[in-house]
Amino acid sequence: MKVKLVILKPGEHWLSDKPAEDGYWGFVRCKKDYEDEKSTLRKEFEELIGDLKKEGRNIELLPGILEIQREDDAIENFRKLKTPDVDVNIIFAVEGFPDLDIIVAGSKNVIFFDKFKPNIYWGTLFLPPYYQELKSKGNAKNVFLVEGNWEKLKSILRGI
Repeated sequence: MKVKLVILKPGEHWLSDKPAEDGYWGFVRCKKDYEDEKSTLRKEFEELIGDLKKEGRNIELLPGILEIQREDDAIENFRKLKTPDVDVNIIFAVEGFPDLDIIVAGSKNVIFFDKFKPNIYWGTLFLPPYYQELKSKGNAKNVFLVEGNWEKLKSILRGI
């Protein structure tokens, strides 16, 4: 199984060199916040995938992180999401919120993952209602929501 990390990238307002001073939801207030979190995520996932490999799981974390900021990005990267050999796209809603239906349609399996500590993700407010809407329409068969629970994430990956 191959796993790709996808980040819903913050808007340009939050990616300046100087931290934004206006209100925000989530922790990203400047480019450094975002870049630091990307690096942290990569390390955390390398460790998680390493743990699953030690259990004997056939799993690989693909290099890089796919960043989607706007709906155009989701459309442009649709083929990268739908790559035949990628089984799971793990989506982190750090800040931005493009049309998630495109991402879901382009993925074999999707796991929306929100972290609570040490940083609160923007998606913690918006992903649960979106996930419930998908379920109510019968469109969540290959979609999972994990809120801050690394062991649950491992269990879902084992199941897939």
